[in-house]
Amino acid sequence: MQVVQRISKEEVQKFHASFFLSQCSGSSSRDLWHRDQ
Repeated sequence: MQVVQRISKEEVQKFHASFFLSQCSGSSSRDLWHRDQ
C-alpha cells in the first residue's frame, strides 16, 4: 500500500504540473495575452 500511495502522489503531482503547464501554454494564456494587448 505504501508503494501505491507513493506512486499515486508522484503521478498526481506530475499530472497537476503537466495540466497546469498545458493550461498556461494553451488558449487560456492566449486569451490573457490578447487581453493585455
